[in-house]
Amino acid sequence: MEQSFAQAVDRSTTASTKWLRYAGRDILPMWVADTDFPAAPEVLRALHRRVEHGVFGYTEVPESLLEAGAEYLDRRLDLPAPPQAQVWTPGLVCTLSAVALMLRDSGIDRLGTTLPIYAPFHQGPPGWGLRMQYLPLELVDNRWVPDLNQFREQVRDGLRAFFLCNPQNPGGTVWRRQELVEFAEICSEGGVLVCSDDVHCDLIIDPSVEYVSYASTGDHARECSITLVSPSKAFNLAGLGCALAVVEDQKLRRSLRKVLRQTVPHPNLLGFAAAEAAWRFGWGWFEGQLEYLRGNERLLREGLNAVPGIEVAPLEATYLSWADCRGLADYGVEPSELMAWFEAAGVGPSPGAEFLREGFARFNFGMHRSLIKQAVERVQAAAGRLPLK
Repeated sequence: MEQSFAQAVDRSTTASTKWLRYAGRDILPMWVADTDFPAAPEVLRALHRRVEHGVFGYTEVPESLLEAGAEYLDRRLDLPAPPQAQVWTPGLVCTLSAVALMLRDSGIDRLGTTLPIYAPFHQGPPGWGLRMQYLPLELVDNRWVPDLNQFREQVRDGLRAFFLCNPQNPGGTVWRRQELVEFAEICSEGGVLVCSDDVHCDLIIDPSVEYVSYASTGDHARECSITLVSPSKAFNLAGLGCALAVVEDQKLRRSLRKVLRQTVPHPNLLGFAAAEAAWRFGWGWFEGQLEYLRGNERLLREGLNAVPGIEVAPLEATYLSWADCRGLADYGVEPSELMAWFEAAGVGPSPGAEFLREGFARFNFGMHRSLIKQAVERVQAAAGRLPLK
């Protein structure tokens, strides 16, 4: 199955967001989180069938998709949520904004999240009047983990809402069950509402690691949380605008739906067809992709770790390697110059500053392996031109 990913696909003529950034420049785009792989054949067939129908008017969530969503949540997240708990939206980023607005309207003025963190977590909520409070992550035994005692103090100080990212983006850490249980106990004691973005939960790079959803850890976690999932990352469907918020509590669900009706458009009907096909029939294709990604991760990590001044921990999940490049300052590349240095080398990762962590870079390895090899060679060649320490 891995052989199906061996053919490179040219996206440069399709207005791809990833590839447009460096159009006309010899820079490999390794930034925004989508992959360069064609969709699963089962998804393509479902889309062809829906397009052949020929009518694309307003469309409600199909019952068959609600069933597929329930099966997915039960099987992959250990979350046997009833169909009425499903709130379908056109994307997770707009849903995060809707949740932030809902929190503000409920009287909450402060929102916690980890540091570093995916940009929409910290860029959007302040626009709705929420003040951000950060829980720093530190590298311990190759995992980016928080100090939960610090989180306990934040809750005692009045923190009442938290945006969780599991698996963590950036960094790829998968929260362990015991960590989530302790986190949930703190939230229960303080009445903290958690919105958990689990969009990367299927993309487990380290096969020894088990993903656990926050909402599955206990009654409070299930009833006082919003879980966000989508096939957009695992099946590369981000352009089809379809995501799912799981909200068990009826009052909370009603509040979220109210904000969504006021601020967010209806999901894409083609996204409905693609999501159902992916979750019902696409897992054979997905497993082949996962094995290919594991090979890419190993190649990129080993290649970057061969560069003095760059350190990349083994990744637990996502297809986004998190590189600590602060050591390059010893060779004349200051954190403020890091992106210019990578781009001059012919590689375009996401800057750590986007995630509130200077001196780091996030590399998307969801691409043809030959490009990973090129990226490694380019970075190593650029490092070879740096002055000796």
